[in-house]
Amino acid sequence: MRSRSSGMEAPDSGCLQVKQPSKDYQKDKEEGDSIEDMIKKSPTTVEKEKEEKVEDGLVRATVKRSQKPAGEKCRKKAGLMQLSKEELLHLLGIMEGEVQAREDIIHMLKSERTRPESLEAQYGSAVPITPLQALQRDNMLTCNKTREDDVYEIPMMELDRLEEKHRETYRRMLEQLLLAEKCHRRTVNELESEKRKHVDFMNKSDDFTNLLEHERERLKKLLEQEKAYQARKDKDHSRRLEKVREELVKLKSFALMLVDERQLHIDQIDQQSQKIMDLSKKLQERDQHLESVTSKYKEDSQRIQKLEVELEHKAAKFSQEHEDMTTKLSSQESQNRQLRTKLAGLSRRIEELEESNKALQKSEEDLQELRDKISRGECGNSSLMAELETLRKRVLEMEGKDEEITKAEAQCKELRRKLQDEENHNRELKLEIEKLQKRMADLEKLEGTFNVSKSECTQLHASLEREKVLTKNLTKELETVKNHVKELQCAESRLEKAESSLKDDLTKLKSFTVILVDERKNMAERIKQEEQKSEDMSKLFKAEQGKVMEITEKLIEESKKLLKLKSEMETKVSALTKEKNDLRTRLACEEEKQNDLNAKVKLMQKRVDCLEEAERRSRNRPDVDKARYADEDNKVKELTEEIDRLKNRLKQLEVVEGDLMKTEDEYDMLEKKFRTEQDKANVLSQLLEEMKSQIARNKAIEKGEAVSQEAELRLRCKMEEAKTRDLQADVLALKEKIHELMNKEDQLSQLQVDYTVLQKRLIEEQDKKKSMSQQILHLTKELEVTKRYSRALRPSMNGRRIVDVPLTSTAVQTDAHTNEALEEETPAVFIRKSVLEENHVMSNLRQKGLKKPAVLDRYPPASAELGMKKSLIPWMKKKEASADAQDALDKLTYKVNGDASPQSPRVNHVTKTRPATAYKGDSRSSKQHCHIGDHQSSC
Repeated sequence: MRSRSSGMEAPDSGCLQVKQPSKDYQKDKEEGDSIEDMIKKSPTTVEKEKEEKVEDGLVRATVKRSQKPAGEKCRKKAGLMQLSKEELLHLLGIMEGEVQAREDIIHMLKSERTRPESLEAQYGSAVPITPLQALQRDNMLTCNKTREDDVYEIPMMELDRLEEKHRETYRRMLEQLLLAEKCHRRTVNELESEKRKHVDFMNKSDDFTNLLEHERERLKKLLEQEKAYQARKDKDHSRRLEKVREELVKLKSFALMLVDERQLHIDQIDQQSQKIMDLSKKLQERDQHLESVTSKYKEDSQRIQKLEVELEHKAAKFSQEHEDMTTKLSSQESQNRQLRTKLAGLSRRIEELEESNKALQKSEEDLQELRDKISRGECGNSSLMAELETLRKRVLEMEGKDEEITKAEAQCKELRRKLQDEENHNRELKLEIEKLQKRMADLEKLEGTFNVSKSECTQLHASLEREKVLTKNLTKELETVKNHVKELQCAESRLEKAESSLKDDLTKLKSFTVILVDERKNMAERIKQEEQKSEDMSKLFKAEQGKVMEITEKLIEESKKLLKLKSEMETKVSALTKEKNDLRTRLACEEEKQNDLNAKVKLMQKRVDCLEEAERRSRNRPDVDKARYADEDNKVKELTEEIDRLKNRLKQLEVVEGDLMKTEDEYDMLEKKFRTEQDKANVLSQLLEEMKSQIARNKAIEKGEAVSQEAELRLRCKMEEAKTRDLQADVLALKEKIHELMNKEDQLSQLQVDYTVLQKRLIEEQDKKKSMSQQILHLTKELEVTKRYSRALRPSMNGRRIVDVPLTSTAVQTDAHTNEALEEETPAVFIRKSVLEENHVMSNLRQKGLKKPAVLDRYPPASAELGMKKSLIPWMKKKEASADAQDALDKLTYKVNGDASPQSPRVNHVTKTRPATAYKGDSRSSKQHCHIGDHQSSC
């Protein structure tokens, strides 16, 4: 065989031979065509062609096998026979002709074996098979480049593109529908909120109108009352003016009477002055007579000497009395000091009692908190309740001692009274001592004068006795004159006081009349101003009322508009709901159609795969596809139109939302205006009330009913004095309470000590609980380990243990020592120790469970009360839970002891009699026992 590049030399005969395409080139071309056909054709056709290729390969293999021996024979013959050059050329030409003929036959066979699928893929139809096969054969012979693309690829691509577009449109439709639903829900919610706002607004407007009507009626009544009050005021003013005029007339007449009386008194005073002059002359004469009497006084000096002796005796006695009084004073001062020390101690005691009272109050609050906590169940301990009961008993015992406290208080009061009496007595004694000292000084002076006047006294004594009678008479007359002068002076002072009071009354009357005239003028002006103000207020009220009416009319119109809008929106909402339902139904139909289309597309793919079976229907397919595409296009157009409609509807809803927002803004503006008007009306009503109060005050001042500031201050002073008295009484009561609380201080101190003790006990109990919980956890772990080993070491039916115990154990040995011998650390010894520990622990737990708290035995009432309040107190629930946990532990211990106690003697027996059986036995039996043990442990 020659290659494509090698040419064939011309024969010697001179005839040219046409170069045929080589077989390698044809094979490459055939392989390329076969690959393209494989790409274009469906998997079924590819499989068929593969089978055909396999058959062709078998045929070719048979041909080559048949050719191989022929070639070998020729080679043998060529080796045997030596041919010439011409003969060899002739043989080569024959061989080339045969090869070319064979290739032509192969091409014919291939053209005949072409299938209708390839023809249809290449030419679009497979109905005239023979001419299409001839065309394909000619193309292969002429080696023209055929159309490699499949006819159905472009429509399939278009179909895929349409499916993608349809999916995108479906997705967009869903998005638009979701947006429409959201807008619809939002509009519905806004409409509902508008309905509520409108209802609230209508209710508020109705309430406001009712309030305005009530205010109008009230103002009308107030105006009528003001008019009646003004009329009454005018009448009272006229009556008062008449009374004042009458009083002026009376005062004038009274002033004239006083002037007449004054003249009479002046005449009486002149007469009495003449009498006084006469008496003064008489007194001068008596003075001269007294000078003569002094000469007689000398005679009395002798008597004075005698009196001096008597005075000396009296002075000695007085000095003795003075010393006695000083000793008494010193004793009383010592007693006073003792009493003051006692008072200081009592004051300190009172201060300490006040501090203790504060501490008692704090402790009482703590006790109250404890009681509240106990009543609520926060502090959960029966011992606390029992101790609280003991504390209550102590409190009752301490309260029983209040009588002794009251007695002590009465003694303190008596001591205070005695102290005060003694202090007063000491003061009086001091004053008397001072007087006595002064008298002593005077007496010492008198001793000197007495020595001088001894001689004079003796002379005057006789004259004194003579003049005693005369002096007595003169003294009587002087006393009578003095009494008369005093009476005259009193009369003069009375007259002067009467004159001054009359002058003051006149000035007051004049000023009062001027004030009344001014007040009358001011009142007239004020009345006019008030009338003007009332008229202005009535005008303002009418204007405000008109504004309120306008606002109410506007509000009514707004409400009507809102109702119309509500009705329109309800209709629109109903239409939207209907459209929404229609769209949902359409969407459901479209989804069903899309599902149908998807099913049809799948069927189309199946039909494309099964083109061999659908050859007859291939002519009618384009028409059906066109009709389907037209239906789908129509559906897509309808969907786009519906989307446009929904967009228009959304735009309309947005416009409606804008209108609603505008109405809301207008409503807010009207509400603001209404509030401003309401504020103005309130201010005006306040002004009216102030004016009324001023008018009432003025009326009270005119009537004299109003109280001046001084009188008010006096009344306040009196009230404060009464309050001070009450406070003093309260202070005394507090002092008594302090004395009562003095004893409670000790009680509270004891309670505080008990409280600290209880807190310590609580902390200790909590620590014990924590330690117990940790111990219980460790014990449960140890129990689980011992259970496992006890189950592992149970003897089987043959007397052997089920599982061989490992030498190293994970169990916790609480009583293990580090210095134990290695010989003792065998499994049997370990099992013995674990069983003993288990029994010991469970016995301890049982003893703890059987123990009862001593506090409950001591104080059964508290436990009974707590038992009555189990359902309400949470700490009792905790206690019940702990009791349940203890019961569960007891059950566990019972089970564990029930499992372990019968096994322990067996284990001991096994360890005594068979120490080596754990390490004997076949591996199969050990494995079986292990499986059995695992099954039992899982059960």
